[in-house]
Amino acid sequence: MGSFNCRKRLAILFSLLALGLASCSSDYYKPKPPSLTLRLSDTPQYTLDYDAHTTRELHWGCVTVLPRSTEGLINSLLCTQALLGRNDVSADERHFALKRHREALMSLLTLRMSGKEDEAHFHTHLNLDQPIIFASRMLPSEEALQPNILGEYGVAVVVREPATTEAEQTYYPQEGTYSSYTLMFQGIKLDGNEVHITLDAQKIHGRTTVRVGNNAYMARYSPSATYLALLNDATVGGLR
Repeated sequence: MGSFNCRKRLAILFSLLALGLASCSSDYYKPKPPSLTLRLSDTPQYTLDYDAHTTRELHWGCVTVLPRSTEGLINSLLCTQALLGRNDVSADERHFALKRHREALMSLLTLRMSGKEDEAHFHTHLNLDQPIIFASRMLPSEEALQPNILGEYGVAVVVREPATTEAEQTYYPQEGTYSSYTLMFQGIKLDGNEVHITLDAQKIHGRTTVRVGNNAYMARYSPSATYLALLNDATVGGLR
């Protein structure tokens, strides 16, 4: 009888231990899965020069360009970039252009990450080799963990660099170094139907000003997203 009770207690203890370990997973957030497919129009036309348009005409043109094809996406990106550089852009126009410009950049990167660039006939060149995590697409397990994104221009991402054995990094997290980056439009090159977009990745540690035309914007970044990414990958969750 005593042996049976002992085995029963052990079984209950094992179940509680297994339940405790299951609850100690480091699932602090899940990335929103990227999904996007674009097609090239039969006769694509790209507008590279907007100097002949007034700011009001340019704004209306940006509103009517729908990023539902490769042509629409690229023209939306270029149109909003031009609008953000205008001296007389209004606050509402500025807000619209920043949001639409950011969405276009994220669409480009989504297609790149999902390997669907070729069928869209464009190629994104980025001065960054490591995988990226979109700060705005991190779905936290708790509302209190929602990353705060600062700034307005560009796309805020998190980049993980693997840990090294270098002496100056001895006390860095063993999971690696998580840094906040801003991805920004840099240039475009057309080669027949193929479109080459160059983006610039800048590591951001604090408030950073970016100039578009004669206007100044604050680069978009998220220190809290870098912390959340580290927390998600760290083994500390299993030690509670």
